[in-house]
Amino acid sequence: MDCAKERDSAFHVRVKIDAPLVAKKARAGQFVVVRVDEVAKGLALRQEKFGKRYCQCRIITGDADEDRKIICPCVYHEEELKEHGMCHCKLFVTKELCLLSVAMSGCLNINQSGYEFKSGITPPAVVSNLMQNRTVVLFITHNNCPDCEQARPLIANLQSQYSGMNVTFVNVNISANRTSQDVAKAYGVTATTTPTTIVLRKDGSAATFVGVFDPNIVKSAIDDARSSY
Repeated sequence: MDCAKERDSAFHVRVKIDAPLVAKKARAGQFVVVRVDEVAKGLALRQEKFGKRYCQCRIITGDADEDRKIICPCVYHEEELKEHGMCHCKLFVTKELCLLSVAMSGCLNINQSGYEFKSGITPPAVVSNLMQNRTVVLFITHNNCPDCEQARPLIANLQSQYSGMNVTFVNVNISANRTSQDVAKAYGVTATTTPTTIVLRKDGSAATFVGVFDPNIVKSAIDDARSSY
């Protein structure tokens, strides 16, 4: 997770956070507490040791079905949000509590539209050549990726909807070759953040969706990008 700070005044600091693993699970309108402490470190250690982001606040039983419930965000966090305004680990909180609290590191607001086109990345030549007169959608995957296989039919369905409409879908498998790896690297995608779907506007700005996405939101982004031509 990358974090950049910019002071607005003597009392306010604007924090810009690049957290693809959070974005993968977050939904529009949801607020997330960004923490760099024992809880966050515990998640990272469990990811490294067990290969899963098991909740730091819960016991790993060894039962695969039971332990699947405590992969962050765990199955209990939404009910805890309703009852207490935050999950047990205090990683997920309601908007109201986030704005009232002064002890939290910062709140990450997911835009109501579900996406945002961001500029500043120069498309690799192989991508910019495709963008001359059409909207480009990159579907970045790698081998042995269950989430990639889950998202693949969603991409195929979108591709069929935009058939003949100057929208090009490109499958970028970073396990396949160096060119694919270079494209993924340009957009900050690694094996741990696949699948990643990127919708590109004419000016090169990109809307990025990490994980198994909501087809309706990606479709809105594609329509938005098409309007730039």
